[in-house]
Amino acid sequence: MYVAYPYGYRYTFTPVWATSSAEALELIKSAVQGERNDEIFYDSLDSVVT
Repeated sequence: MYVAYPYGYRYTFTPVWATSSAEALELIKSAVQGERNDEIFYDSLDSVVT
């Protein structure tokens, strides 16, 4: 079933300049780790298929 959001529904906007350096570094670290996990996952799938 589909959920219809009201027209006025929006996520709370947080400007980039409101993010501290430490928070930014943690977000970058999390993103890079996620990409690495994806790479490992797809490499494992490739080794199974070939």
